[in-house]
Amino acid sequence: MDTTERIIKLLQKLSSLSEKDRLSATELSKDFGVSRRTIYRDITDLGLSGIPVYFDNGIRVLNNFKIFPSFEFTSRELLALLTLMEVPEKQESYPYIKEVNSIREKLLSSILRYRSDYSDIMGNRVEMNVRSYYPFEQEIFALLEEGMEKRQTLVMEYYSMERNDITERKYNPYVVFFRKHGWYTVGYCHLRKDIRNFKLDRIKSLNFTEETYEMPENFSLEEYFSGSWELFKTGDKKTDIKVKFSGSAARIVKSGKRHHSQKIEELSDGSIIYSVTLGDWKEFSIWLGSFGSNVEVLAPEELRDYMIREAEKLLRIYNRS
Repeated sequence: MDTTERIIKLLQKLSSLSEKDRLSATELSKDFGVSRRTIYRDITDLGLSGIPVYFDNGIRVLNNFKIFPSFEFTSRELLALLTLMEVPEKQESYPYIKEVNSIREKLLSSILRYRSDYSDIMGNRVEMNVRSYYPFEQEIFALLEEGMEKRQTLVMEYYSMERNDITERKYNPYVVFFRKHGWYTVGYCHLRKDIRNFKLDRIKSLNFTEETYEMPENFSLEEYFSGSWELFKTGDKKTDIKVKFSGSAARIVKSGKRHHSQKIEELSDGSIIYSVTLGDWKEFSIWLGSFGSNVEVLAPEELRDYMIREAEKLLRIYNRS
């Protein structure tokens, strides 16, 4: 079985999963006649292509995501699939870019067998820019999955980019998932005595202990990130934020939905009031900074003061010259 056929069959298996079903990397490696490492690489390819696949005592797809609900696709649905699978040709940081592009083209070619009118939209190809991918040791995948499968506590050595140091901690892995720039894991950190998320490419080593754990029955990845802007997660405190966007920033922000809690009020001068409820605004503030002078924080006062201090720091930097 070649790579393309294996990916297509893997997609079909994933799309047929019920809400509680999982796929085992060990079983898949036996079914396809390849190593577990190859299965992990295939899953990474799917994640980079935009399919919300993750590990939770097995391989799952977020929110019962359906890749092939049927072959009764409309032209717009086929175009959406094309966009989903699009990976830029010049993605040098990703080691399997040629294979992913080949898989994508062959997968779309296979759809042609079922839809003769697909060629009508081939001229309207849409490119989705998958951002930089940070590679990691594939063995990390295997150890985390084994830990989740056996419910066995691991000892993790983890590099903190913020503190520039490596710390050791016991860790109970709950989920492994792909988001934005790379792969992450969420689980219970014995050092911080809380559920935390960690980036896989910063995990320096994993070793098994003799300890086992029980995963909370009510744990939900969606609920865990419900108060996050993207990835930062700090406690259960919720903060109501209001920001005024003007000029091009207003047009950009109101063009799409960026958070499930967002509300937008359009003003007569073309500006907007953007409201969102988050558990932490630090990550949100980074996003705000990208809009320069076209954004003003209205609430909370703490965030407004923070943005003022950051602006004053920039002013001092540029005044030196």
